[in-house]
Amino acid sequence: MLQEIQALPKVELHAHLNGSLRKETLIEFLAEDGKNEGFDKDLTMDEAFRLFSVVHSVVTRPDRVERITREMLEDFEKENTVYLEIRTSPKATQFMTKLEYLNSIIKAIREFQGKMVTKVLISVNRAQSVEAAWENIELAKNYPECVGVEFSGNPNIAKFRDFLEVFNHARDIGMKVSIHTAEIPDNEDTLDIIRFRPDRLGHCCYLETEAENLIIENRIPIEICPSSNMATMGLTSMIDHHFGRFYTRSHPIAICTDDTLLLNTTLSKEYYLVAETFHLTIDDLKRIIRESALMSFFDWHTSYFTQNPL
Repeated sequence: MLQEIQALPKVELHAHLNGSLRKETLIEFLAEDGKNEGFDKDLTMDEAFRLFSVVHSVVTRPDRVERITREMLEDFEKENTVYLEIRTSPKATQFMTKLEYLNSIIKAIREFQGKMVTKVLISVNRAQSVEAAWENIELAKNYPECVGVEFSGNPNIAKFRDFLEVFNHARDIGMKVSIHTAEIPDNEDTLDIIRFRPDRLGHCCYLETEAENLIIENRIPIEICPSSNMATMGLTSMIDHHFGRFYTRSHPIAICTDDTLLLNTTLSKEYYLVAETFHLTIDDLKRIIRESALMSFFDWHTSYFTQNPL
């Protein structure tokens, strides 16, 4: 079945740039910088969860940002991904400004020779200041490739309400909004997010009954990241994942990777995991793909599915 899934045209709505670079590229960057983090070609899961800070320590120059973006595009196109939304938070280092960081990503997208449609969601990091969030929104306004904003980062650090004004502004200027939701048990923050009515919700791992019912009543689409969610929740089997609860209620769901490097996964593997666990057919997956397309923050799908019926 995995080969059949790989052949399907797929949609990726939740993939972080700095969590999706190639392992070989990270090892190369570390060697160039004279750093020894103990990572080899056989990266373990325990090592993987230390990677975010390591990645940020080496992806510090425009050429490296451009390279990991280009390689991410190549890798997703090999998976027969036809539409990709890349999430990233512009960052400044001693070697580049936030603008140079974002320009490098846009350059890679514009020069990419593949057929895949790629757009960008600018990330607002909970761990950073509200002022930094405003800066990111202002940057996003300058590029047609930036079709939305997202809220992510360590959920233990800040609350959504602290950034509410920023996201109200983003919505007012026509940007779509996706928010990481219920990554930890925090019902108050979760309800604040749901009542904001974002265009999409990410993860939704720890939902109390009221929150889950509100999501379903308001038909807010969910980005499910199976392997990532299992790691977050400490699940030993996908059968305990909340995908089943939403799927049986015909709720709009997209299957996503989150971080291919950290989780050693691909989009096809994530689809396969869901299909095998919940006994889905290829036709079931096609319905999920069409639904995911409708959840996109850019209208690429109308013409695509007219020419390529699924």
